[in-house]
Amino acid sequence: MKRARLRLVCSLISESRKVGRSHKTTGQNRNLIAKEPKKMFINSPSSRTFPVPCESNDWRLTVENGVHWFVAPSGEKFYGAGVNGVDAGNRPEQVEGRPAYYLWNLYASTDLWAANVRERLAKWGFNHLGAWSFCQEKIGLPYIANLDLGRLSQALWFDAFDPALPARVMDWAERLTAPHRQRGLRIGYFPDNEVGWWNAALFEFYLSKGWRNHTKRLLWQLLHDRYEGKWQELLRDWVPSGKIDGFKSLRNTGAALKIRPGGTGIKLINEFTYLCAERYYKLVHDALRAADPGALIFSDRLPIYYSQDAVRAMAPYVDVIASNYDLDGPDGWVAHYFFEGLAALAGKPVLVSEFFCAAMENRTGNKNAGHLLKVPTQRQRAMVVQQALQNFARRPNIIGTHWFQYYDEPQGGRADGEDYNMGLVDIYDQPYEEVVAAFQRTNSLLPRLHAQSGRSRPRVDDAPIATIPRPSRTIDVSDASLTDWDKDRTLMRGFTAEPPYVPFADIYLAWRPSGLYLATIGMDYMHPADVSYEESFPLSESYQLHFLVFIRSRAYHFAVHFMPRDLVFSPDDATNARGNIALIPYLYRFSPDGHHQPLSGATVQYLNAEAPRISCEAHFPSRLFELPFLREGMKLKMNIVVISHYRGQEMFWSEGTGTKTFTRPEGWRAVTLG
Repeated sequence: MKRARLRLVCSLISESRKVGRSHKTTGQNRNLIAKEPKKMFINSPSSRTFPVPCESNDWRLTVENGVHWFVAPSGEKFYGAGVNGVDAGNRPEQVEGRPAYYLWNLYASTDLWAANVRERLAKWGFNHLGAWSFCQEKIGLPYIANLDLGRLSQALWFDAFDPALPARVMDWAERLTAPHRQRGLRIGYFPDNEVGWWNAALFEFYLSKGWRNHTKRLLWQLLHDRYEGKWQELLRDWVPSGKIDGFKSLRNTGAALKIRPGGTGIKLINEFTYLCAERYYKLVHDALRAADPGALIFSDRLPIYYSQDAVRAMAPYVDVIASNYDLDGPDGWVAHYFFEGLAALAGKPVLVSEFFCAAMENRTGNKNAGHLLKVPTQRQRAMVVQQALQNFARRPNIIGTHWFQYYDEPQGGRADGEDYNMGLVDIYDQPYEEVVAAFQRTNSLLPRLHAQSGRSRPRVDDAPIATIPRPSRTIDVSDASLTDWDKDRTLMRGFTAEPPYVPFADIYLAWRPSGLYLATIGMDYMHPADVSYEESFPLSESYQLHFLVFIRSRAYHFAVHFMPRDLVFSPDDATNARGNIALIPYLYRFSPDGHHQPLSGATVQYLNAEAPRISCEAHFPSRLFELPFLREGMKLKMNIVVISHYRGQEMFWSEGTGTKTFTRPEGWRAVTLG
């Protein structure tokens, strides 16, 4: 999938010059164009898959009872069920001759292949095609095209504020949309794939450019104005590298600044990210509207992370936010913060442009090495599919999902080493019957589930007293999984953040007589290379969760700090100087004066998530609160404060600003053990 997403910015430039998708190279499939059929197939809320004759080429969106839907040119509203990578597969030379899915080894013609694909997808309940599909006209399903518009026009990782860029983006938009504009099957466009908006990487990349680069000049001016031209003021937030000794030398090629521990440099990085994102999305919006006014404009397919500043910037310029999503466990759980955050930041519908699960039991021989979601058997994989589809459909701002992908990755893996059983079919074109049956069974239910997602729910955010439930089964804080949590019951609501930001993590709480249980699923981008330090990564710059409890007239302050650790990555990623990072949780106890020390007697476990996903679960025994046991009905006060890397954002569960309430239990949330 998109595992090299945290690469050094120079590698990003190199990648941007390659043709093909983040998951696999498919350039050879893009020039196959056939005649457009007279009818298209869509799936209505009544779950009928049928041809709808229509001359219009305009696709729309609608909201009914707070629930978002696609609307086809015929006027039919529908919930999207799509598939990525419905294409020819891998030429033998692309995978060193290893066994792989390849159309012309399996079918005598594209017509036979397309007819089989159409029959299969319609039977399995799919109603459109996602990114990197081809022969759309022969297949006869609506589709969303991925254009690589920003990459080909050099709209971001080159010189985003180049005055010549708008005309160049317009020209490329005209060319790239030309094959799609007259097709009634064309829903809209992804301008690019996984731009990422890795804020510190953008800052580092453009600051290193030469003075002729217009975006470098904008960044330099931003720095100069922020610190009013006073170098000593800048040094409070930044540590310069090499011979950088003043604002003038920051103009030099190769200039570099690292975040100073304790400083507020991340605020400027976030502002610069906003400006770059706003520039990119306005350019692609204006160009696509001019080239193809009837098409929906999707965001680039965001990875399993979003910069809140980039989302705020894109909101006026996209019709739909497209985001890839890695499921939060083998129970198909979908974290609430992710999609609620997008709704609060942008108010636009969301398309899940990629999700998947692999199984160790598979006919292709995929090894599934790595941290991406996998389960032992195809039966369990089918169960993940069924649960995840329903979880997505129950979110009123999600208008559809795309499964990644139609077929398994090659035996022995792609050229970049990724080797996952992610297909609906294996490399021999044989369907995984249990998985496709799960899609067939569940896709038909999704429109009804989605229509019901707008029903009002009790506003637990406003409840005067929060209730922490006692779990119905034992929680094992050693299994590296949250599947033993009843996450619907234990999810705590009512978290807030200082505007313009929104909460960026889910918090789960439960209790048993033995103590309190806490779990979290959140996100934040970071890399240790962003920060200036000599030996160990500074605790102050880590992503941190503070757990404050007031019980029996005494306050307790515990914290989980997530410290970075390099992950092993494949030899093909050897140029990825930033590497991939795991964020390992460590427990600390804080005294009222702010001093801290490692906490003994409690348990915390890392949940095998690669950054920017951040998750853990912990158990705080009752003896830490100087009690032999906890009991039902016990009343206490709590505050939970989560602070992102470099202290860029805070979310909190009590009145007022998070860190300011550390020593003020009177403002903490009233809690009862239910």
